[in-house]
Amino acid sequence: MSATTYSKTENRWLITTTKYAVQKEVRLGLHWWADGDSVSDDYTSDDSPEEILGVWLAQLSDDVVHISWSVQVWESDDDRHWSTEPAPRFSQGNFGRNGADSFETHYRPPQNLSSDEPINWNRLPVVDKLWTERGDKGGFLQEVTGWKPSPFQTHVDTRLVLAAAGML
Repeated sequence: MSATTYSKTENRWLITTTKYAVQKEVRLGLHWWADGDSVSDDYTSDDSPEEILGVWLAQLSDDVVHISWSVQVWESDDDRHWSTEPAPRFSQGNFGRNGADSFETHYRPPQNLSSDEPINWNRLPVVDKLWTERGDKGGFLQEVTGWKPSPFQTHVDTRLVLAAAGML
């Protein structure tokens, strides 16, 4: 069994809803939010990602920022996702914490269409957040620094990200 991110061929799943047993063939990905990155809601992709990064950093109360997770579901190979659900409950950095819904509330465990292996959530691709190209919420951070979190990473020290990007 490989420990790398699922390839496009391997990232094919049959999901079944828990309520009505509706099945769909999909791709899955992990979507992340750094606390406060919604500051980009006040901007468009025409605005400078460097400027938005500066605004975001200035409004932080701490250099260490919490990261939240959800699972994005695509029915096709284009970039339009079909649904987004909070990440599984085992993840401390998810929107499903404190007993709220999670992916598992709405779907049975995904079945891999290219193998019989159970899903390894750590192997799902982390979604790229693109600012200039798509105006993705919080995409300024990845675009300016080149950084995105590892699957289910719960916190990031912004000083380390900026230093690694040669910005400090």
